[in-house]
Amino acid sequence: MLTLAKSYKTTIEEAVEANYRLSELTGILRRQFWQALFLLFIVCFAACAFISAPITEKLLLFSLLMITFTMTLKLIFPSSTKKQIRKALVAILGTDQPMDCEFSLNDEGITFKKSGQMISFSWKIVTKLNETPTFLELLTSPAGIMSIPKRVFDQQELVVWRDTIISHIQEKPTQDA
Repeated sequence: MLTLAKSYKTTIEEAVEANYRLSELTGILRRQFWQALFLLFIVCFAACAFISAPITEKLLLFSLLMITFTMTLKLIFPSSTKKQIRKALVAILGTDQPMDCEFSLNDEGITFKKSGQMISFSWKIVTKLNETPTFLELLTSPAGIMSIPKRVFDQQELVVWRDTIISHIQEKPTQDA
Protein backbone atom coordinates (compact mmCIF):
# COMPACT_ATOMS: atom_id res chain seq x y z
CA MET A 1 0.00 0.00 0.00
CA LEU A 2 1.42 3.36 -1.10
CA THR A 3 1.51 6.22 1.40
CA LEU A 4 3.03 9.67 0.90
CA ALA A 5 2.93 12.33 3.61
CA LYS A 6 4.18 15.89 3.77
CA SER A 7 4.16 18.19 6.82
CA TYR A 8 4.75 21.90 6.49
CA LYS A 9 3.70 25.31 7.77
CA THR A 10 1.09 27.04 5.67
CA THR A 11 0.61 30.79 5.56
CA ILE A 12 -2.61 32.75 5.71
CA GLU A 13 -1.81 34.03 2.20
CA GLU A 14 -1.82 30.45 0.87
CA ALA A 15 -5.20 29.85 2.51
CA VAL A 16 -6.52 33.09 0.99
CA GLU A 17 -5.29 32.05 -2.46
CA ALA A 18 -6.92 28.60 -2.15
CA ASN A 19 -10.25 30.15 -1.12
CA TYR A 20 -10.02 32.74 -3.89
CA ARG A 21 -9.40 29.99 -6.47
CA LEU A 22 -12.38 28.04 -5.16
CA SER A 23 -14.52 31.15 -5.57
CA GLU A 24 -13.21 31.55 -9.12
CA LEU A 25 -13.82 27.94 -10.05
CA THR A 26 -17.36 27.88 -8.67
CA GLY A 27 -18.34 31.12 -10.43
CA ILE A 28 -18.99 33.04 -7.21
CA LEU A 29 -16.55 35.81 -8.15
CA ARG A 30 -18.05 36.17 -11.62
CA ARG A 31 -21.54 36.55 -10.14
CA GLN A 32 -20.36 39.09 -7.57
CA PHE A 33 -18.58 41.10 -10.26
CA TRP A 34 -21.69 41.22 -12.49
CA GLN A 35 -23.89 42.14 -9.53
CA ALA A 36 -21.58 45.04 -8.67
CA LEU A 37 -21.51 46.11 -12.31
CA PHE A 38 -25.31 46.01 -12.48
CA LEU A 39 -25.53 48.27 -9.40
CA LEU A 40 -23.08 50.67 -11.03
CA PHE A 41 -25.25 50.65 -14.16
CA ILE A 42 -28.29 51.65 -12.12
CA VAL A 43 -26.40 54.40 -10.29
CA CYS A 44 -24.95 55.81 -13.52
CA PHE A 45 -28.32 55.63 -15.27
CA ALA A 46 -30.03 57.41 -12.36
CA ALA A 47 -27.30 60.07 -12.25
CA CYS A 48 -27.65 60.75 -15.96
CA ALA A 49 -31.45 60.80 -15.80
CA PHE A 50 -31.46 63.73 -13.37
CA ILE A 51 -29.04 65.87 -15.36
CA SER A 52 -30.67 68.52 -17.49
CA ALA A 53 -28.75 68.15 -20.73
CA PRO A 54 -29.44 66.99 -24.27
CA ILE A 55 -29.83 63.23 -24.68
CA THR A 56 -26.56 62.93 -26.63
CA GLU A 57 -24.63 64.50 -23.75
CA LYS A 58 -26.40 62.19 -21.28
CA LEU A 59 -25.50 59.15 -23.37
CA LEU A 60 -21.90 60.29 -23.63
CA LEU A 61 -21.69 60.91 -19.88
CA PHE A 62 -23.35 57.55 -19.15
CA SER A 63 -20.91 55.76 -21.46
CA LEU A 64 -17.88 57.46 -19.91
CA LEU A 65 -19.08 56.71 -16.38
CA MET A 66 -19.71 53.06 -17.18
CA ILE A 67 -16.33 52.61 -18.86
CA THR A 68 -14.52 54.32 -15.99
CA PHE A 69 -16.37 52.41 -13.27
CA THR A 70 -16.05 49.07 -15.08
CA MET A 71 -12.29 49.48 -15.49
CA THR A 72 -11.93 50.58 -11.85
CA LEU A 73 -14.04 47.66 -10.63
CA LYS A 74 -12.04 45.23 -12.76
CA LEU A 75 -8.80 46.55 -11.22
CA ILE A 76 -9.84 46.65 -7.55
CA PHE A 77 -12.19 43.65 -7.40
CA PRO A 78 -9.56 40.87 -6.98
CA SER A 79 -7.55 42.66 -4.29
CA SER A 80 -10.61 43.77 -2.31
CA THR A 81 -12.05 40.25 -2.51
CA LYS A 82 -8.79 38.75 -1.24
CA LYS A 83 -8.77 41.25 1.65
CA GLN A 84 -12.32 40.17 2.58
CA ILE A 85 -11.34 36.48 2.40
CA ARG A 86 -8.26 37.13 4.54
CA LYS A 87 -10.30 38.96 7.18
CA ALA A 88 -12.85 36.12 7.30
CA LEU A 89 -10.13 33.44 7.55
CA VAL A 90 -8.34 35.25 10.37
CA ALA A 91 -11.67 35.49 12.22
CA ILE A 92 -12.36 31.77 11.68
CA LEU A 93 -8.83 30.54 12.43
CA GLY A 94 -8.14 33.01 15.21
CA THR A 95 -4.68 33.84 13.86
CA ASP A 96 -2.79 35.07 10.84
CA GLN A 97 0.36 33.18 11.81
CA PRO A 98 1.66 30.13 9.91
CA MET A 99 -0.11 26.90 10.84
CA ASP A 100 1.07 23.28 10.91
CA CYS A 101 -0.43 21.25 8.07
CA GLU A 102 -0.07 17.77 6.70
CA PHE A 103 -1.15 16.19 3.44
CA SER A 104 -1.07 12.44 2.98
CA LEU A 105 -1.91 10.29 -0.02
CA ASN A 106 -2.65 6.58 -0.10
CA ASP A 107 -4.55 4.16 -2.32
CA GLU A 108 -7.86 5.18 -0.71
CA GLY A 109 -7.57 8.94 -1.15
CA ILE A 110 -6.05 12.11 0.25
CA THR A 111 -6.13 13.44 3.81
CA PHE A 112 -5.49 17.01 4.94
CA LYS A 113 -4.81 17.92 8.58
CA LYS A 114 -4.69 21.46 9.93
CA SER A 115 -5.39 23.07 13.30
CA GLY A 116 -6.78 19.89 14.81
CA GLN A 117 -9.09 19.24 11.86
CA MET A 118 -8.81 16.30 9.49
CA ILE A 119 -10.49 16.12 6.10
CA SER A 120 -10.30 13.03 3.90
CA PHE A 121 -11.37 12.68 0.28
CA SER A 122 -11.75 9.45 -1.65
CA TRP A 123 -10.05 9.38 -5.05
CA LYS A 124 -13.54 8.87 -6.51
CA ILE A 125 -14.41 12.52 -5.93
CA VAL A 126 -11.05 14.00 -7.00
CA THR A 127 -11.77 14.99 -10.58
CA LYS A 128 -8.79 16.98 -11.77
CA LEU A 129 -5.26 18.14 -11.03
CA ASN A 130 -4.35 21.72 -11.94
CA GLU A 131 -0.73 22.72 -11.64
CA THR A 132 -0.10 26.43 -11.22
CA PRO A 133 3.28 28.07 -10.73
CA THR A 134 2.75 27.95 -6.96
CA PHE A 135 0.26 25.14 -6.22
CA LEU A 136 -0.85 21.63 -7.02
CA GLU A 137 -4.64 22.03 -7.02
CA LEU A 138 -6.83 18.97 -6.62
CA LEU A 139 -10.39 19.68 -7.72
CA THR A 140 -13.20 17.66 -6.20
CA SER A 141 -16.82 17.06 -7.07
CA PRO A 142 -18.99 18.62 -5.80
CA ALA A 143 -17.09 21.89 -6.09
CA GLY A 144 -14.06 21.82 -3.85
CA ILE A 145 -10.35 22.44 -4.02
CA MET A 146 -7.29 21.32 -2.10
CA SER A 147 -4.20 23.40 -2.76
CA ILE A 148 -0.79 22.04 -1.91
CA PRO A 149 1.97 24.67 -2.08
CA LYS A 150 4.72 23.52 -4.43
CA ARG A 151 7.31 25.27 -2.25
CA VAL A 152 7.15 22.38 0.25
CA PHE A 153 8.55 19.88 -2.26
CA ASP A 154 11.97 19.48 -3.76
CA GLN A 155 11.92 18.77 -7.51
CA GLN A 156 12.00 14.98 -7.14
CA GLU A 157 9.23 14.93 -4.51
CA LEU A 158 7.07 17.13 -6.71
CA VAL A 159 7.34 14.65 -9.58
CA VAL A 160 6.47 11.71 -7.30
CA TRP A 161 3.44 13.48 -5.81
CA ARG A 162 2.21 14.70 -9.20
CA ASP A 163 2.55 11.23 -10.75
CA THR A 164 0.83 9.58 -7.78
CA ILE A 165 -2.11 11.98 -7.96
CA ILE A 166 -2.42 11.58 -11.73
CA SER A 167 -2.41 7.80 -11.43
CA HIS A 168 -5.43 7.96 -9.11
CA ILE A 169 -7.67 10.39 -11.01
CA GLN A 170 -9.44 9.97 -14.33
CA GLU A 171 -8.83 13.32 -16.00
CA LYS A 172 -5.39 14.43 -17.11
CA PRO A 173 -3.82 17.45 -15.34
CA THR A 174 -3.76 20.96 -16.72
CA GLN A 175 -1.02 23.56 -16.49
CA ASP A 176 -2.15 27.07 -15.51
CA ALA A 177 0.19 29.92 -16.24
